[in-house]
Amino acid sequence: MEAAQENTYRGLMMRTFSKRVRFLNPFLLPGMVQPHPPGEFEVLVEEEPLDVMWEAYHRTLTFMVTSQGLTEAYRLNEESLDALISADRAIPANPNSPAPGH
Repeated sequence: MEAAQENTYRGLMMRTFSKRVRFLNPFLLPGMVQPHPPGEFEVLVEEEPLDVMWEAYHRTLTFMVTSQGLTEAYRLNEESLDALISADRAIPANPNSPAPGH
């Protein structure tokens, strides 16, 4: 589910949207000290338009928001997030992990 919003920043029409991702196993984002428990998380993305003849955008910012007693946001790029999700899908879910959202 994505919610899009356009913002103006430095004269550019920025496009911002969010999506949800689910991890079935503990994971470690760049900047984390220890693995985070599995669950569903919000990813915030910001893009700026490219100066071309057709509508195209360049991703400038990707944050994943986590919560473990307090809310934290980790900056990462799209390739890192895709690699983490692919690695998570390659591992069978831990049957001892709590259900996502708990």
